[in-house]
Amino acid sequence: MDAGPTPHETMTAADLAGRRVLLRRLDELIGALLDHDAGAALVLTGPAGIGKTAVLDVVAERLARRGVQPRRIRGDEITATEPFAAFAGLLDGPSPRDDPASRLDATAVVSSLLNAAAPPVRALEAVVDLFDGRDPAALLVDDAQWCDRWSLAALRRLIRLTRHQNLLIVLTWRTGQAPSDEALERLAVETRLDLDPLSPSESEALLARLLGGPPGPALKELAAASGGNPLHLVELVRHAGDRLIDTGAGIDLVDPEPARSLRALIGERLGRLPASALELAGQCAVLGTAFPFDALLAVCSPLSPTDLLGRLHSLVETNVVALDGDTVRFVHPTHREAIEAALPGVVMQELHRRAGDALSEGFPTRALWHCAVGTVEPDETLARRIIEHAEADALAEPDAMSRTLKAAVRHAGTPEDRGRLTSLRAWLLVIAGQPDEALALLGPDPSAYSANDRITAALAHFLRLEHARARELLAAPSDHDDPFAQGSLPHAEGDAGVLPGERQAVTALLALAGAGDEVIPAGRAALAENPPPEIEALARLCVGRGLATMHEYEAALEELRLAVEAADRSPDGRGHLYNPWAMYGATALDLDRHDEVGRAVFRGAAIASRIGSSAGGILYDSLAASLAWRRAQGDRAFAHADAAATASEDTGALIAVAWCLALAALSELDRGADRSAARLLDTADAHLDRGRAILGIDFLVLARARAALEANDLDGARRQLDDAWDLFAALGIGNCHPVLAPLLVRLHLWTGGERGPAICAEMDRIAERSRAPGLGALAQGCRALLDGDGEGLESAARALDAAGRHSDALDARLARTGLSVSVDRADAGRAFARMAEISPDHRGRIRTACRLWGAAWPGTRPDEAVADLARLTPTERAIAELVANGLSNAQIAAERYVSTRTVESHLARIYRKLGISSRSQLVRLWLVG
Repeated sequence: MDAGPTPHETMTAADLAGRRVLLRRLDELIGALLDHDAGAALVLTGPAGIGKTAVLDVVAERLARRGVQPRRIRGDEITATEPFAAFAGLLDGPSPRDDPASRLDATAVVSSLLNAAAPPVRALEAVVDLFDGRDPAALLVDDAQWCDRWSLAALRRLIRLTRHQNLLIVLTWRTGQAPSDEALERLAVETRLDLDPLSPSESEALLARLLGGPPGPALKELAAASGGNPLHLVELVRHAGDRLIDTGAGIDLVDPEPARSLRALIGERLGRLPASALELAGQCAVLGTAFPFDALLAVCSPLSPTDLLGRLHSLVETNVVALDGDTVRFVHPTHREAIEAALPGVVMQELHRRAGDALSEGFPTRALWHCAVGTVEPDETLARRIIEHAEADALAEPDAMSRTLKAAVRHAGTPEDRGRLTSLRAWLLVIAGQPDEALALLGPDPSAYSANDRITAALAHFLRLEHARARELLAAPSDHDDPFAQGSLPHAEGDAGVLPGERQAVTALLALAGAGDEVIPAGRAALAENPPPEIEALARLCVGRGLATMHEYEAALEELRLAVEAADRSPDGRGHLYNPWAMYGATALDLDRHDEVGRAVFRGAAIASRIGSSAGGILYDSLAASLAWRRAQGDRAFAHADAAATASEDTGALIAVAWCLALAALSELDRGADRSAARLLDTADAHLDRGRAILGIDFLVLARARAALEANDLDGARRQLDDAWDLFAALGIGNCHPVLAPLLVRLHLWTGGERGPAICAEMDRIAERSRAPGLGALAQGCRALLDGDGEGLESAARALDAAGRHSDALDARLARTGLSVSVDRADAGRAFARMAEISPDHRGRIRTACRLWGAAWPGTRPDEAVADLARLTPTERAIAELVANGLSNAQIAAERYVSTRTVESHLARIYRKLGISSRSQLVRLWLVG
């Protein structure tokens, strides 16, 4: 059978049919990259076979001609759940980095990540480090819609780099079968080009080039039915094979035939293969779109490598698969999909069983999954094997094991085995941060829960922020006969039932999200039960964080150090499931011990990745983002926060998601990207609508207040922060107060509020109790701002810098510059502009401060609002005059016999009429006018 032209000949043709305008646009981007050091990001979208990969081939060829060797990766439907699977191949080749040690380290990070041994934070940085910006670089990503979510996070980070780095990124995205258009929108690619179907004339031109001559009437009719899909035309010629004849009027089919869909054409062509070749194609389809030759050799044992290559030859000749070094890959994903659809179910089951047997040594969890999928009849031996394997190795590959357990439930022969499989899978879903799926699996009737299932369900409700329901489940005894219960953690062999101290420890964990005064007693009660190490770790974690909410940071850090040690002693590191390193890092951050925070992120993220804790990975990325934000590293904070939010987008870890989105929004506000920040905050709201705990997150409250300032709603921002301050105090989590205090003092100063002294007094108390230098400097800055002490603000800024709180130090210096407005408005504006030049990543924050303090940014027109004073009503003018005389809102309310809320409403209308946003601006305008 003549296979016709190869895909390679089609894809590398410089005159790619129907894409000349698109290629000119790509040439412009290549020219900008190489001639003007201008980066760009572009995504090509379209259905399967429309020619996206062909365009990438031409781009790669043209870049190589200009001296740039692009790096190229591909998403794969089979590996769409493996962290950084797409980027693992990227690091296999030579690195553009000059330092060989850095290259080897980067390769090791991502390669080991595929075996769940390296932290996502480091892997993300390793990928980004490949593009250091010193030379023009290009990244081509095929089938990006199938990239795993961690790789998509890395792509988002790289796409942001194109704004200020000579990096060109071109992606392809299959429409129609892609998981979600939302994922494409989140990539925030600057330019999107939809590949339209070829026109009839373009289709005929491509068909003529494939045939080596003009097509005849029958082929023209079939080409018209292709819908302008290039792959469809290629498959049309391949399907025709040796049934083509030159009629004199063109090359045509010997016998006309009806039009067929692309999938049908491929299926009929594959149906002509010998039975042995079709079976081999099925085995390839089971293994994936691209896979190592050695894996296929193991599955096809006892064939020798030479014999296997001989059998593959027919698939290569017919353009079904291609050999790329040690890798076998399908020429197009559609071919693998067609094979799966063409083979009978019984054949696919046999191929899965064969794969399971062959892969049992190197890939035990995946082998069990193949066995479970390939077995139709109940198989109690297989069920027991899966149960034993799950209990021993569930922490090593929780996602894969969860899929295996799902497939294996039908094989369990006894109620006990079915219950064990269901309980294990529910527990794994909770550990993976998927509480909705876990609760659906356990069922709606708590009376049927085992003691273990009650704890699992309680933790699931905890992740959903349904704390009352979680406590209710934990408090109720279980009457269910539970001969196979193993507690909420997999226990050592021979243990049974709920462990000593486990119920009290989980009670303490739930209390962390509610009334803080219950945390420490419940944790100490668990420790009094002489619990095993995994429960001791959880109990000490709760006691430590309880102490931290009371500002007893040193004692909290010591308790958390003991929690980490207990987790290290636990069997298989099970005590790390509740991420004591994350709590240790958060407390170290409160104490401004940034080296300890970094150590916690590195150690904890590595452990979370090893044991497969998705929630842990989110926490450590969040912690890294918080540290970067405190250090005023906005772009790095955005990268970590965005990665964590991406990794948790399909989980129930709602608080962690909102925390990350808030940090990302703050970073966007800092650089002046208000719309992007608004979208992030809207997403955070959507995540937390069910949780009803929106005000319980300090960074989210701060971000909302900052967004309100951008809209000139000072009173609204102050009310949000006032409410949050009171709520944190009522919940006993005053360690959130330092995040809000500096902005809240400024808002009360600008709006005439009277709470500033009370906030400063609370900050003094926190600083004295914690004895943390950074908190002391923060309290000093609040007091200096309230007193109008510029020198005191500068002294506080220097102390904050010394403590590593560079973001707070920037706020203190902005306040000092703002106080100078009363002396010289224009000079203060020039000072703000100089700060923006020094810190371009914070230009948005600096310009907002300039506006709110009433300074004149260089180059802006003189304030025109003075002429608008006449537009004020008599009541508004009277209130403006009282403000100018230095009265607070409460004093104005007493003077005018109205409520404070009425005064605030009048001031809001005055601000809108005059086009201003702060009290200081109103005072200045009144005095000038």
